Amino acid sequence: MKKFLVSIVFAVALATSAFAQTADQHFKAGLQSYDTKAYDQAITSFTAAISLNPNMWAAWFNRGQSYFYKGIFDKAIVEYSQALKLKPDMVDGYFQRGLAYLKIKNPDAAIADYSQGIKLAPTDAQLWHNRALAYVDKGLPDQAMTDYNEAIRLNPAYTKAYLNRGGVYFRKKNYSAALADFTKARDLDPNLVEARYNLGQANYFSQNYDAAIASYTETLRLAPNRSDAYMQRGLAYARKREPDLAIADYTKAIAIAPQNSDLYHNRGNTYIDKGLTDLAMADFAKALQLNPKGARTFLARGNANYRAKNYDLALADFSAAIDADPNYFDALANRAVVHNFKTQYDLAIVDLTRAIKLEPANAKGYKDRSVSHYLKRNYDLALADLNELIRIDPKTAQNYAMRGEVHEKKSLKELAIADYKAAQKLDPANTFAKAGLTRLGATP
Repeated sequence: MKKFLVSIVFAVALATSAFAQTADQHFKAGLQSYDTKAYDQAITSFTAAISLNPNMWAAWFNRGQSYFYKGIFDKAIVEYSQALKLKPDMVDGYFQRGLAYLKIKNPDAAIADYSQGIKLAPTDAQLWHNRALAYVDKGLPDQAMTDYNEAIRLNPAYTKAYLNRGGVYFRKKNYSAALADFTKARDLDPNLVEARYNLGQANYFSQNYDAAIASYTETLRLAPNRSDAYMQRGLAYARKREPDLAIADYTKAIAIAPQNSDLYHNRGNTYIDKGLTDLAMADFAKALQLNPKGARTFLARGNANYRAKNYDLALADFSAAIDADPNYFDALANRAVVHNFKTQYDLAIVDLTRAIKLEPANAKGYKDRSVSHYLKRNYDLALADLNELIRIDPKTAQNYAMRGEVHEKKSLKELAIADYKAAQKLDPANTFAKAGLTRLGATP
């Protein structure tokens, strides 16, 4: 935050009439109250100063500051605006009003204020940094990146600029650049918790799980009550197939944040990996109690019920997942698997058609729908789906083997042989293709 221009206020006060001395006394009392975070008292004093000297721009500005730190941002904006009306070249006014606009989710107004501030003080790195924040809020990451770059050029030791530029890189999935910025922020401030945590995130999504675990551990050393760091470290352990360590971290996180449904969901998934279905089901139930619209958790529980051959329960869970999120591809695809098992092929086809519309480049939708058509003996429709499947995924042997079987059912021997051979070329150990070639009297 910028410093108050107290010395300038005193100079103005000395040049005015006698009543301004009283205004000045109220103003100084307001500053003292502000410094002790007694914002209501500060507002009273600044108001008294303004009533005696309505042109005391610093009193308007600092009354705005008091409202800002009380969280009354709309009133703060009114105060900053009056201060700027009285002193249009006050950089601090644009800076603080821009912050208030960010707080009320008005990035356009914030950008305008920071742009005006930059015109007045083009070498002020904070103004460039904060305009970048506003560009991020407006969904303009490229403009934000330009401003972060300028802030860093002006102040190469600007820790927050590296941290926030790293965030933009992270959201762009440029994890190597994010890692570089988060590392620089950490090096500039070794005790900056967010730099450590963000390093963990960038390493996690780069699949550098050991490095991620190290960063989350450092985060927890600095901030032992960060439940999100325990959760993320647990996810990294799970990726490394160390379920016991993952469960331990989820359990620690739950002790800190027992109302976080994601923690129970993740621990439940890890219990499934360990074959502890009862414990998993208990965690899924708790997660759904906390978040009754938890589509991911319904899906996970549905998968567990399917593996346990509780098909009706699985169907109910997948349906609940779809009710919670009608555009959930995995839930539609998995419900279709259950429909196929229950010989409800038409229902399976309906679900898979919806799934394909959601993700037309996802090979799984065509593959699974081809199975439904095949089971209905609609071989032409199965073939159409398999052709599209192979167009999307031409390097999976089983795709050709499946199409070979459909060609075989349609008595298209040469095409069937060609597909089985294509499958064997991609995967010489594919027994399905080998059996097909043997049936057709072709050389495997």
